[in-house]
Amino acid sequence: AQESRGLGDVYKRQEYGIDEILPSMIHIHSENDIDFNIKDLRAGKLDSVIKFKVIGIKPKIRDFYFAFKRKKLIRLEDEGRANITVLGSGLDFSLDFAITLKDGRPLIGNHTTKVVVHKMKIDIVEARHKKLLSFLTPFYRDRVERQTADAIIKRLNEYGSKWADYLNNRLFPRFSFDSKDVKV
Repeated sequence: AQESRGLGDVYKRQEYGIDEILPSMIHIHSENDIDFNIKDLRAGKLDSVIKFKVIGIKPKIRDFYFAFKRKKLIRLEDEGRANITVLGSGLDFSLDFAITLKDGRPLIGNHTTKVVVHKMKIDIVEARHKKLLSFLTPFYRDRVERQTADAIIKRLNEYGSKWADYLNNRLFPRFSFDSKDVKV
């Protein structure tokens, strides 16, 4: 199915490419507090946190499709393609997982997620209002950075819950639970 995006041509929606997504560092940290009952050979208390921090991802996103409609102050509608590069120290994210005991068995629980986009460069490649959008880029860059961080947080939360449930079911298959039972 082909569609027109109002850019003077008709074509299939293009996939965008992402380059240079390897981080400069991955940091893993754990904190553990365990009380072990020697007579019963059971852990009476387990409070642990595993923290994953990924630092310095500097992706380059080519041919990213965008569309917007602004109704306030200045009415403007446009769509097009842009190249986006994360500059500075890059993009960082962290996932912190809690591990506690539930009914005498360990449980990897919910997680907290943080994402920071340090600086983003947006180059408008194609749009009806290319010159205007290129001029306005510094004014809306912060908003695009926040929206990008929010989208990454949403996706990491989805994956984090799936990872926790998968690990719980693989590590402790006789015990059924949901990672939403434990909060960080």
